[in-house]
Amino acid sequence: MIPKEKVEAIVSKHTALEKELSSGNIEPKNFAEKSKEYADLGNIIKTAISFLNFDKQKKDLENIINDKHSDK
Repeated sequence: MIPKEKVEAIVSKHTALEKELSSGNIEPKNFAEKSKEYADLGNIIKTAISFLNFDKQKKDLENIINDKHSDK
């Protein structure tokens, strides 16, 4: 299983590239390289976000199950 931190880093990198590319303040020689990296990450970003959401939902459900003050 991939560590959660690595998935979070992928999502952060994708977000940073998106902001950088949309800012218009990128050197033309770097634009193609960054665009390719952004596109490559775009292929897996939905899966990465789903993974992070699943992990959060799992923890939330475990907290509800283990809550001693909730109804049975």
